Amino acid sequence: MIVSVRPSKLVGKVDLPYSKSLIHRFLIAEFLSGNLSRPYNICDDAEATFNALKAIKNGGTIYAENSASTLRFLLPLSLVFNESSEFILGSSLKKRPVDFIINTFNGAGISVIKNDDVLSASGRLKPGRYVADASVSSQLVSGLLFSLPLLDGDSELIIKGEVVSSPYISMTLDVLEKYSVCIKREGNSFYIKGGQKYISATWEIEKDYSSYALFAVLNKLGNSIECPGLIENSVQGDSMIDKYLESDEDTFDMKDNIDLCPVLAVYLASKNGDVCLTGVKNLVHKESNREEETVKLLDAFSVRSEYTEENGGTLIIHGTGLKPLKYYSSDDHRMVMAAIVGALTVGGEIGGAECVSKSYPDFIKDIIKIGADINVR
Repeated sequence: MIVSVRPSKLVGKVDLPYSKSLIHRFLIAEFLSGNLSRPYNICDDAEATFNALKAIKNGGTIYAENSASTLRFLLPLSLVFNESSEFILGSSLKKRPVDFIINTFNGAGISVIKNDDVLSASGRLKPGRYVADASVSSQLVSGLLFSLPLLDGDSELIIKGEVVSSPYISMTLDVLEKYSVCIKREGNSFYIKGGQKYISATWEIEKDYSSYALFAVLNKLGNSIECPGLIENSVQGDSMIDKYLESDEDTFDMKDNIDLCPVLAVYLASKNGDVCLTGVKNLVHKESNREEETVKLLDAFSVRSEYTEENGGTLIIHGTGLKPLKYYSSDDHRMVMAAIVGALTVGGEIGGAECVSKSYPDFIKDIIKIGADINVR
């Protein structure tokens, strides 16, 4: 799909999707409390988790599609219910790192092997001591936190490495508490009683701050968009977006909010002056190599930028204002949506736009409703 975008003034209200991060956790907790049901109008990643949970229940092959969350959350859980499991990985997911997953399970006596687009695991998850590297992603930690309370003995989970996206571990603990699962945390160590039961809970899934960030940037670029339903003091890490947009600082630590980088980079590029986004080394491990793709996108807007290894990976943006662009994505939803946000100010053409369905299927439809001049072909 190619979208041609003309400069537009957007005015109106947008009904944001629900938090993708919370929907994954909701589906897992509901499954474990015996009440799995499919929410209405979920994104591709959440659909993958829903289908994977059904496969775990039935002992079948698990299709993770291109959802890293599905793989990392559900690999531990699959070994609670089955002696072995097999995950089929989508074209972009199979390129993403798995060494930290393999090392965690091999250290616990479970064999995990990846062969191209197939990741196979053999051996039951057992009570004990687990050491997980969270320097690439915190999602495997969350997967273990969901799974270890179900075992017939107590466990200890220790995080090693510099933890990225730490607010999402807190999000997992918050959801577990809703379902009456108790975990004791001391720093980067978790003490988990076995034999716990998930008790069904009624709660409201928050609107998605990652999606809101797109409209927050559009508002800073001169539009007038309301996004009702957001919760203040949210457990979502990306709720930091307003703080970033209101700041006059020239350096932003993005280690815990790395998914905000593409759209925040576009906004900062629209201004004059040099700005640094630090703690972004894991951009390379996203749906695309976002380190390269963000530099490529800003270059398409005629803005110079470069990446260095300093301070946990630093993207230096030499903001000079945006110019019309032509950009073709590497099947990365956040890169495409960031490109469209910038193009709504200066115009341009973006290819590969169908991938927005990974997290926000109605994004293009929603912005057209409030005035975006977009031609889709």
